[in-house]
Amino acid sequence: MRKMIVLVAGIAAAVLAVFGVAAALGAPVVAAPERLVAAGGATATAIAVALLAADALLPVPSSLLLAYLGAAHGAPLGAAIGAAAHLAGGLAGFAIGRAAGGAIGRWLGDAERARVDAWLARYSLAGIAASRPLPVLAETVAIAAGTSRAVSWPAFALAAAAGTLPFAALNAAAGASARDGDLGLAVVAAAVVGAALWAASRHARRHAGGAT
Repeated sequence: MRKMIVLVAGIAAAVLAVFGVAAALGAPVVAAPERLVAAGGATATAIAVALLAADALLPVPSSLLLAYLGAAHGAPLGAAIGAAAHLAGGLAGFAIGRAAGGAIGRWLGDAERARVDAWLARYSLAGIAASRPLPVLAETVAIAAGTSRAVSWPAFALAAAAGTLPFAALNAAAGASARDGDLGLAVVAAAVVGAALWAASRHARRHAGGAT
């Protein structure tokens, strides 16, 4: 599966390049994301939702935006709004992969395409769910999964939702708690998010190693 590894590395490099360019240009979404929602109200919520939905293409600080939505709307509603927007971003990445799937399939060739599809059919759902909280990896996995017919739209949406919902809920809870002055709960929520990211990272590395 050497070509698929090259493809995934190329997608990750492209995502990182976008982050690097945005940081070099001092784009607010990287340098000072709090400015984008400083006004508060419906406008700030719309900006946060739009950025989360554009996560496949832009260097978006998802955790901060989800926390803002929790602070602005309370944990339950903020988590629901944030999860829907973050899921939309994942689906956008999957759509990019689908659009390029034909060309990528021809480049991979029938034999490697079959091996990749077999591997994705076995591991992709867990990998998609585990990747959703992880910067760069979330976008990379969504786009790569979209290139394969072994991963259907409903399967991707279900797996992405499984990873997105707890991620959004924990960050929204942290934001709501910080707003209410309950820093203890905010710290606990942040610790749980950190532990989840660590576990997801280990899971992704373990399965990535099994593909070689």
